[in-house]
Amino acid sequence: LSALGVTVESDGVLDVAKSRPVTKEDIISNLNKTDVYPFTVTANVVLEGQPFIVNSLLNGLRSKLYSEIFYRNLHKKCDIIFNFNDFCNAKSSANTNMICVITDKDFIVPNNVTDVVVCPSNYNNVENFNNVLNSNKKVWLYIPPYVSSNDLQIIDKVVDKFYGIFGEGYWCLQYAKTKKVKLFAGLGFNVFNDVDVYYLNNEGVQNISLSKELKASEIYKFNSDNFVLTRGAIELMDLIYCPFDKSCKNCKISNELTLQDTEKRNFSVLRYVLDGCRFKIFNCSTLLYDIKNFNQIYDLRTLTTSERNDILSNLTLTELKNKISNHTNGNFIKGTV
Repeated sequence: LSALGVTVESDGVLDVAKSRPVTKEDIISNLNKTDVYPFTVTANVVLEGQPFIVNSLLNGLRSKLYSEIFYRNLHKKCDIIFNFNDFCNAKSSANTNMICVITDKDFIVPNNVTDVVVCPSNYNNVENFNNVLNSNKKVWLYIPPYVSSNDLQIIDKVVDKFYGIFGEGYWCLQYAKTKKVKLFAGLGFNVFNDVDVYYLNNEGVQNISLSKELKASEIYKFNSDNFVLTRGAIELMDLIYCPFDKSCKNCKISNELTLQDTEKRNFSVLRYVLDGCRFKIFNCSTLLYDIKNFNQIYDLRTLTTSERNDILSNLTLTELKNKISNHTNGNFIKGTV
């Protein structure tokens, strides 16, 4: 929010109204509450779409701006004029790219998906992805955050079949250079700021994922060319050892498991094989959120067929939440730092 050269910002994020959108009169009425300040306010309000603005967000911005203007003694210069063209633009817009992360499950790539990240249940055998590899999509091979020299030997044998690698660790920078393959910096890079982005761009990374621990207001400060995980499974933990048994001799563990905590919440677990068995644990709730204009990542690895189809369809966010009852906003509201 700006006036007379003074700009204030809020951590709040605009959303599309579900019932009653904010009106011009609502905003003008709020701005006319000058409290103890001797201001005359002229507000030029232009609304686009149907935005929902929490009153506390407007109150906070107004209070911060009026205080700053008053103590800088700027209010004596002229009337304060507000223009809300950008502030109230909450229209949805088409995303530039949309990438989905999948396992070996049968999967037909829809037209609105531009890239696919494949996570084999066994890296010694990637033939299950032939239908995806033969599509007209960019297909990336998922590379986990921790690998041994024996793991690398297995990856080396199959990496050339893919468009590039979706790496989850900074060690992938050197690996991509050595193998001369394209690198998509995955969520494991934990990109938190512009310095991270600048460094990775200088290293020749083709695409960058922003950290899934950022809140929405922090994400909107980045260039929208970056990718954001907005829907699907949220990975919580990597186990690079087997927690079930010391020997593989009598193993009956399947590739898809469920762990339940004392609150009866179910956490999906996926097993995958490199030189040995590894496991990934995912959150008990499905991530459902919209980050407008940014490139999107949909992680479909632990979802049912119907859930995958719903998320990849043209359903609105509200419609998705009605169909997928166990969902979360993730860290988009409060963040973790």
